[in-house]
Amino acid sequence: MTVFQTPAPIDIITEIGLGTVTVVAAERGDTVVEIRPADAGKKDDVKAAGQLKVDFSDGTLTVNMPKGWRVIGPSGKGAVEVIIEAPVGSRLNGNLAHGTFRTAGDLGESSVEVAAGEILVGRAVAAVTAKTAQGDITIGEAVRGVLRLETSVGDLRVGIHPGSAARVQSNTSRGAVNNQLGPVDPSNDDLVEVYAHTASGNVVIGHATTV
Repeated sequence: MTVFQTPAPIDIITEIGLGTVTVVAAERGDTVVEIRPADAGKKDDVKAAGQLKVDFSDGTLTVNMPKGWRVIGPSGKGAVEVIIEAPVGSRLNGNLAHGTFRTAGDLGESSVEVAAGEILVGRAVAAVTAKTAQGDITIGEAVRGVLRLETSVGDLRVGIHPGSAARVQSNTSRGAVNNQLGPVDPSNDDLVEVYAHTASGNVVIGHATTV
């Protein structure tokens, strides 16, 4: 475990090959990075975890895998688990080749890209860009901000915070679009703009308790 004193929001950059990445924003004055093998019983996972580099300078946290260790496909060896806990409002630029990328809490503007795998954003209070070539994207609760969601093969799900207004542009080439939203007070200051596209999959837009 690595700890940095960060009394203000930071920038987070990740470049990971295979595994699971979780970024949690909370009211705190430090940033904690925990790295472990996905399976402590597998030598390749243990070795991959040891190759990850963690650096913090000028308000930017970088967690990356050396290029020679980034896997080419989901059958590649060396899966890791990365957990980052940072101050509320921290900004995220996350890249993962294969696996699952999760966020929780009130992050600032975020961009997450996964080549093959799932993206799970627990709560969005700022702009979010999420892209994956193959996999589902879920926004659990969108309070405000512009959401740009794109997958070639997979489903897109967005839960709108109760009371937030929403503007939605969504389409799918092979699948269905299900907009479950009802009317809200037009004077509400919280606006969510959703731009969702999947080439093959369904799009579901509903209230945060239903998606």
